Amino acid sequence: MNWDALGAISELLGAIAVFATLAYLAVQIRQSNIVTREQAQYHMLQNQLSYFDRLAESPDFVRTVYGSDQTDEEILKRQHEAHIVGLLFRWNWEYLRVQDGIYPVDALPVEGFRWQYRTIGIREQWEEKKAWLDPGFVDFMESDIIPFASDP
Repeated sequence: MNWDALGAISELLGAIAVFATLAYLAVQIRQSNIVTREQAQYHMLQNQLSYFDRLAESPDFVRTVYGSDQTDEEILKRQHEAHIVGLLFRWNWEYLRVQDGIYPVDALPVEGFRWQYRTIGIREQWEEKKAWLDPGFVDFMESDIIPFASDP
């Protein structure tokens, strides 16, 4: 084997190594983008939940947001509404994680969703609040939860 052939083989191996490195980096960048997107979505959810949890827990915050002239009954109504919205956002998040394949389908507490829908007043707020949620989650609720959440 002469030096020219050895040089050509070395160049070919070098090109293969560069290609393999670029392919590896592409996979790493893709995975990094997925993680970054998930983190951003999670932080957006946490911001929303923090707001609604604070409304649900603090009569003073309800007065700040809705006006100081709120009666005790109106405050309780707003707090209950905030609790329900926070719960629906959490359920929506769990549903989307299942859809992304992060959790198995049987990880969703379907019977718990049905019981809570029936007992804590989600039914009264569903039509208004469903526009805030993922359309796939709304379909899931309307096909797998609501029809089976009738009073016993």
